[in-house]
Amino acid sequence: MDQARKVAEHVCSLPPLAARLAKESISSGYDVPLAETAHSDLYRFMALQLTEDKTEGHRAWREHRKPVFKGR
Repeated sequence: MDQARKVAEHVCSLPPLAARLAKESISSGYDVPLAETAHSDLYRFMALQLTEDKTEGHRAWREHRKPVFKGR
């Protein structure tokens, strides 16, 4: 149970959009051919590159602080 809590806390600390897209990727990957899944994942990754959370994550890393993600 302790390990499950650690994993849950880690997932909660991630940018919300990235966590949501990762869950979608895992859920949709079971019944879709591998090539199509890889293409969809690439699209998701490219979409995340345009978010404010990505910018905040990089800025926080450079400033040695915890990021404040807003889900945008």
